[in-house]
Amino acid sequence: MAPFNVHTHQTFYETLPTRTLPWLFLSLVFTIALFIPIVGSILAIKLAVYLLLLLSVLCLVKAAVIKQAVVTLQDDGMVLRGLRPGIWKIFKLWVSEYIPDEKILSIEIGYLRRKTFFGLVSYPPGELSGGAMFQMFLWANYDKHGRKKELYYPHFKNVANFMELIKCLESRYGSKVEKHL
Repeated sequence: MAPFNVHTHQTFYETLPTRTLPWLFLSLVFTIALFIPIVGSILAIKLAVYLLLLLSVLCLVKAAVIKQAVVTLQDDGMVLRGLRPGIWKIFKLWVSEYIPDEKILSIEIGYLRRKTFFGLVSYPPGELSGGAMFQMFLWANYDKHGRKKELYYPHFKNVANFMELIKCLESRYGSKVEKHL
């Protein structure tokens, strides 16, 4: 019997509801819009709503069929899909970054709230939205070309088998993993 190899390729994906519910909601909104009298009476608006409905249904089917990898653990590193911290929320784009094992400085998992004055709780650094206090993060700090970089996935509970991912990260990176569960 071959020994168990901890460093095999393991991929963790977003759950099906996470991928499909936004598109399902948009499809329902466009379907309801078709019943509004002004939408039905103006041909251009009616065609635009039909086109948007078709597009949202196609995106719903695509989201149901194609999985988005959040974390892929490879032999010598990991690929993390996430966001860069910052105040420009409108311009944040999802990126996938390969991070070699030796470049990882720390990984924080959980509700990353910081204590402030008089015992109040603040948002995670770099994520200034009101909902951030209730989100569970996967936050990676790593070195890239001599500079400290950060990348985070803001909806960690929406990763299928996220508890297994925590165990894999702990066994692989040891004391570099900090949990705030």
